[in-house]
Amino acid sequence: MIREPGEFSLGIDAEKNFISSVIETEKNILIKATLDGEIVGTLGFTVPTNKRYSHKGQFGVALKKDYWGRGIGKALLNTMLQWCKEKKIEKVTLEVDTKNERAIQMYEKYGFQKEGYLVKDKKMSDGSYRDTLIMALLIIE
Repeated sequence: MIREPGEFSLGIDAEKNFISSVIETEKNILIKATLDGEIVGTLGFTVPTNKRYSHKGQFGVALKKDYWGRGIGKALLNTMLQWCKEKKIEKVTLEVDTKNERAIQMYEKYGFQKEGYLVKDKKMSDGSYRDTLIMALLIIE
């Protein structure tokens, strides 16, 4: 996760405004995964508004830890990639913590390639640093 515990606390109105701003744009998508009425995961995909970058987008995914390993992340990823193909998105990018080996392995199985690293990208609460891996998948070559 990119936030420390307690850092993200939008009120109901702010959350509604955030969701509205994402879904009002044709090339952005916000997907939720639910089980028994509970939201257990989300995936957000955004495309920059600059014309030169409008062929690609970046996504982030979050799953509640109790639901890891159940295929929910794969389902979210499959849904997003299908949507990207329909929208003619040519390149999908992501950033992942270099210590998140499970996620990196999953992305590689989908064909994502390593493009670079952001060294000491995050400073943790204990003062240590973490690197970020940038990965990408070319959908339309």
